[in-house]
Amino acid sequence: MIYAIAVLVLLITILILRAKFRIIIRYIRQGGSDDKKLFEVKLLFFGNIIKKKISLNKTEKKDEKNKVKAKKRMKKDEKIDFDSLKKTLQDIYDYYYTLSKTLKRANSYYRKRLICEEFSFKIGYGLGDAAITGIASGFIYGIVYNILSIIDKNMVLKEPNVEVNPDFNDVKLDMDFSSILSVRYVHIIIGCTIIVFSFICAIFSKQISKVQMKF
Repeated sequence: MIYAIAVLVLLITILILRAKFRIIIRYIRQGGSDDKKLFEVKLLFFGNIIKKKISLNKTEKKDEKNKVKAKKRMKKDEKIDFDSLKKTLQDIYDYYYTLSKTLKRANSYYRKRLICEEFSFKIGYGLGDAAITGIASGFIYGIVYNILSIIDKNMVLKEPNVEVNPDFNDVKLDMDFSSILSVRYVHIIIGCTIIVFSFICAIFSKQISKVQMKF
């Protein structure tokens, strides 16, 4: 009985570790109306969907409130402690090499394990002038494929779908973007372990080099 439970626990653990964590991002804009905008993010854990919707129409009011709060904070913090600022900048400079080295190792691990399962970008636009609309078409293609190049260097990119549909007779902007990112839980755990150990090793090597420089 104990062996059966142990085997069952082992199988469940393997299934959990091999399961995928997914992030789904969706942005839709139709016409020029604010009522036809959608920005949606979904997090998928073991088939359970945690869905969070962000309404773009409410962001302007929130931004205004945030600006007012920021101004109040600035008034309270008018006095700047230059010594602490200098120390903070020095710490950032000291640990920049350590962090960059750690992130490079993590990136080399996740490069073949983080998957962009879907990248779909569709845009229909018109600028009211045929010549400018045609120039903008090449500009949009250039930006999108530069982004795809960056994604391809940092993760596995499956066949992307890019559609640019210029309208030479009208002024409009329709956009439909969707992307799905996935990674297995076992790779998340191993990647985090690599980051922690790489960071600790880098700090120790840095401290040792400082001691050797003193002698």
